[in-house]
Amino acid sequence: MPRAYRTKITVSLALASAQVNVYTAIEKEAGNTIVCTGKDEQHTHVATQIKQTRVCPVPDCENSDPATFRSVAPTGDGGGVLLDAGEREAIKKAAAEATKDRIALTPHPVENVRSSTIPSGSVYWLSAQPSIGWDHLVDAMARHPEVAFLGTWSPQGKPNLYEFRMFGTTMLMVQVARTEAIKVEAQPAPTLLDAFTQSQMDMLVAGTTKDYDPAVYVSEFETKMAELVASKSPEETVVLSTSKSGTKEAAPVADFTASLAASLAAVGEDGKPKARKAKTKKEAA
Repeated sequence: MPRAYRTKITVSLALASAQVNVYTAIEKEAGNTIVCTGKDEQHTHVATQIKQTRVCPVPDCENSDPATFRSVAPTGDGGGVLLDAGEREAIKKAAAEATKDRIALTPHPVENVRSSTIPSGSVYWLSAQPSIGWDHLVDAMARHPEVAFLGTWSPQGKPNLYEFRMFGTTMLMVQVARTEAIKVEAQPAPTLLDAFTQSQMDMLVAGTTKDYDPAVYVSEFETKMAELVASKSPEETVVLSTSKSGTKEAAPVADFTASLAASLAAVGEDGKPKARKAKTKKEAA
């Protein structure tokens, strides 16, 4: 059994409730591990991972030449295979090239798709110039809810899998996890309930069913934050600017009154700038 993301969460529906544990359903994609195996063929050591410092931590190596680093392709057993520089990126580029600017859709029975994939990652909405081709796409998806339209697209790097579906009159691209990435363990079948118990739940469901109201599910956090921001005084408002160190800090508020007074003081009665007073030797020292 994998480690639970959260435990002892209560899920309730009317009078029925259960305490559940929550697990991550999608396996995260393995990152690109960079290792150093030595400066050259004469100075080698076991594969050692390169951290953010981009310097080999082996004391006698301390290699910092990225051209000599290698990446590791995980084998699933805790180990991996060493790849030469550029091999991984070359495969990724070749895979992405075919689906970077073109998405070929394939229809599948929706039951097959929904039982083998789950939503994951990004959701996009699409727009297009009016055309007969676009009309055909929208019409087909709107009239065939029994079909799931799948296609692959490469927004960045490797191609991802998407299901195309209609949301009102707008077409969506919903990223879905491929079957091999889904890590869901089958749970024991529920106890078969008698007809009387089922009828009671049916009445509860029918009695509590209501039209969906988006206002009911508005984020309480966002609402409270908006109220908090609105309650702050103007003196607590700042403008953020990026300093030379790369961190953001509050920009000083310009005092235009003081600047105007200084400018007037520097101008004589004739409108010309006042002559600067020469420094004495004592002041210069």
